[in-house]
Amino acid sequence: MKGVWSGNKPQKGASNEAVTAIRRAEVNKLRDAIADTVNMGAAIMFSGTRDGGAVVLTVLDGDARNKVYATNVAELDEALRDLTESFGTSPVASTGGARGRS
Repeated sequence: MKGVWSGNKPQKGASNEAVTAIRRAEVNKLRDAIADTVNMGAAIMFSGTRDGGAVVLTVLDGDARNKVYATNVAELDEALRDLTESFGTSPVASTGGARGRS
Protein backbone atom coordinates (compact mmCIF):
# COMPACT_ATOMS: atom_id res chain seq x y z
CA MET A 1 0.00 0.00 0.00
CA LYS A 2 1.38 3.40 -1.00
CA GLY A 3 1.64 6.21 1.52
CA VAL A 4 -0.25 9.46 1.18
CA TRP A 5 2.82 11.32 -0.10
CA SER A 6 4.04 8.70 -2.59
CA GLY A 7 2.53 10.17 -5.75
CA ASN A 8 4.13 10.38 -9.18
CA LYS A 9 7.76 11.45 -9.14
CA PRO A 10 9.55 13.34 -11.91
CA GLN A 11 12.09 11.54 -14.03
CA LYS A 12 15.64 11.75 -12.72
CA GLY A 13 17.62 14.44 -14.44
CA ALA A 14 14.49 16.23 -15.70
CA SER A 15 14.59 20.02 -15.42
CA ASN A 16 11.94 21.32 -13.07
CA GLU A 17 11.86 25.11 -12.85
CA ALA A 18 8.91 24.98 -10.43
CA VAL A 19 10.94 23.09 -7.83
CA THR A 20 13.98 25.31 -8.40
CA ALA A 21 11.92 28.49 -7.91
CA ILE A 22 10.38 27.22 -4.67
CA ARG A 23 13.75 26.13 -3.28
CA ARG A 24 15.31 29.50 -4.11
CA ALA A 25 12.39 31.67 -2.95
CA GLU A 26 12.91 33.88 0.07
CA VAL A 27 11.85 31.87 3.13
CA ASN A 28 10.31 34.88 4.87
CA LYS A 29 8.15 35.63 1.83
CA LEU A 30 6.95 32.02 1.71
CA ARG A 31 6.21 32.03 5.44
CA ASP A 32 4.39 35.38 5.38
CA ALA A 33 2.30 34.50 2.33
CA ILE A 34 1.19 31.20 3.87
CA ALA A 35 0.49 32.68 7.32
CA ASP A 36 -1.35 35.75 6.03
CA THR A 37 -3.47 33.75 3.60
CA VAL A 38 -4.50 31.24 6.27
CA ASN A 39 -5.10 34.09 8.74
CA MET A 40 -7.64 35.57 6.30
CA GLY A 41 -9.48 32.24 6.10
CA ALA A 42 -8.29 31.35 2.62
CA ALA A 43 -6.28 28.37 1.39
CA ILE A 44 -2.99 28.46 -0.50
CA MET A 45 -1.64 25.73 -2.79
CA PHE A 46 1.68 25.35 -4.55
CA SER A 47 1.99 23.07 -7.56
CA GLY A 48 3.84 22.88 -10.83
CA THR A 49 2.78 22.81 -14.43
CA ARG A 50 2.87 19.38 -16.06
CA ASP A 51 6.06 20.24 -17.93
CA GLY A 52 7.71 21.58 -14.74
CA GLY A 53 8.25 24.98 -16.35
CA ALA A 54 6.36 27.05 -13.78
CA VAL A 55 5.13 27.16 -10.20
CA VAL A 56 1.37 27.48 -9.93
CA LEU A 57 0.35 29.45 -6.85
CA THR A 58 -3.38 29.05 -6.19
CA VAL A 59 -5.37 30.89 -3.54
CA LEU A 60 -8.86 29.63 -2.70
CA ASP A 61 -10.97 32.30 -1.03
CA GLY A 62 -14.61 31.25 -0.73
CA ASP A 63 -15.78 30.57 -4.27
CA ALA A 64 -12.87 32.54 -5.79
CA ARG A 65 -9.89 30.66 -7.20
CA ASN A 66 -6.94 32.87 -8.12
CA LYS A 67 -3.90 31.45 -9.88
CA VAL A 68 -0.50 32.90 -10.63
CA TYR A 69 2.14 31.19 -12.76
CA ALA A 70 5.78 31.93 -11.95
CA THR A 71 8.49 30.70 -14.28
CA ASN A 72 11.42 31.71 -12.08
CA VAL A 73 12.30 32.72 -8.52
CA ALA A 74 11.93 36.46 -9.20
CA GLU A 75 8.37 35.98 -10.45
CA LEU A 76 7.55 33.75 -7.47
CA ASP A 77 8.99 36.25 -4.99
CA GLU A 78 6.94 39.03 -6.64
CA ALA A 79 3.76 36.93 -6.47
CA LEU A 80 4.38 36.11 -2.80
CA ARG A 81 5.02 39.78 -1.99
CA ASP A 82 1.84 40.84 -3.80
CA LEU A 83 -0.16 38.17 -2.00
CA THR A 84 1.17 39.28 1.39
CA GLU A 85 0.38 42.90 0.55
CA SER A 86 -3.16 41.90 -0.43
CA PHE A 87 -3.97 39.70 2.57
CA GLY A 88 -1.21 40.67 4.88
CA THR A 89 -0.84 41.42 8.50
CA SER A 90 2.92 40.81 8.51
CA PRO A 91 5.44 43.69 8.55
CA VAL A 92 6.02 43.10 4.82
CA ALA A 93 2.39 44.01 4.12
CA SER A 94 2.83 47.59 5.30
CA THR A 95 5.85 48.35 3.09
CA GLY A 96 4.09 48.96 -0.18
CA GLY A 97 0.78 49.49 -1.90
CA ALA A 98 -1.29 46.43 -2.65
CA ARG A 99 -2.35 45.75 -6.19
CA GLY A 100 -5.44 43.98 -4.92
CA ARG A 101 -6.66 40.47 -5.51
CA SER A 102 -7.52 39.30 -8.98
